Amino acid sequence: MKAFAKIRNISLPLLVQEMRIYQRGKRPYAVMLVYILTLSIFVIVNLLFAANDSVHRTINELNYMAEIGRKLFYYLSTVQMAMIALAIPAFSSVAVNGERERGTFDLLALTRLKSSSIVRQKFITVMIASFYLIISSLPVMSIAFMIGGVSPGEAGIVVAVLLLSAALFASGGIMWSCLLKNSKSAVFAAYLGTILFAFGPILIELLENACYMSFPEMAENPLLLMLILVLAGGFCALMIYLPLLTYLRKKKDRFHNRAQAIGLFGAVYITVVGMLTFPGIIDSLIGDQSVPFSFYINPFAAISAVLTEWGTYYRTDISKWIPICTSGFALIFVLLLQHFSIYRFEKMRRI
Repeated sequence: MKAFAKIRNISLPLLVQEMRIYQRGKRPYAVMLVYILTLSIFVIVNLLFAANDSVHRTINELNYMAEIGRKLFYYLSTVQMAMIALAIPAFSSVAVNGERERGTFDLLALTRLKSSSIVRQKFITVMIASFYLIISSLPVMSIAFMIGGVSPGEAGIVVAVLLLSAALFASGGIMWSCLLKNSKSAVFAAYLGTILFAFGPILIELLENACYMSFPEMAENPLLLMLILVLAGGFCALMIYLPLLTYLRKKKDRFHNRAQAIGLFGAVYITVVGMLTFPGIIDSLIGDQSVPFSFYINPFAAISAVLTEWGTYYRTDISKWIPICTSGFALIFVLLLQHFSIYRFEKMRRI
């Protein structure tokens, strides 16, 4: 009873206000409608193709239906991840600077709430919106369960990857919302970071294969590949460097020195570019040199490793390692980005 009493005494006024404002608008319901309609159309099209595909049917009809259900669930999960990557940054990247544009930031800054409480309640608001999207898709996803081929454990892993990826996208958007004053700049930066994280490893791998396999003449002078790696590595290093520098400055005073800060960024940049350029060094620690390291922290690769034969093509453990590494990476960076957002919001309140 004491535990329930403590839960009832928890006060989250900003979360209540944000949810009231969120529920009053038309945009959340429009996004949810488009979200469900896209998944429903995708299911109908896939089932029509499966019904007309009589060539690949085997004698065992149950195995054929299980294969259809598994592929359908994989396609729906991939589309769902892509739509979450497109929807969440739009909500989170205007969480703080939107208050300034509406003229309500001064009122928010004068409240007795701590900066950590404000940022976390903003984060919970965005996570509730993403949770609404995932919950609303369950009736559509249940069609794959009716057909068969997907175990509850696999579905749970996919949902966990979706939620942790949404938390990472939300934390990144709130960080840019605290860092940039203009909401348009924050939205652009949030989408750029989301695209580099979600689609960057796949694009880099395709580009490497195109340069070194399909176009051997480009491998002799791969300036374009080097430029993309340098720019992508710099942006990824910046995403790691900012929250890390904020944390170290609170622990040690020497990192307030500009030379120490530049040296830290150089170390992070060299590490990130090395991981992108020489993935075999990191892959050898995990045990499979045929899979690039960047795929171990990619949500699309995690879903593919769980639901497709790609997870067992190289070795059986890869279907476990990739979701674990992706979830761990997302969880660590959610904490780091929230820490940096709290630090920036505290500085904004003092101005």
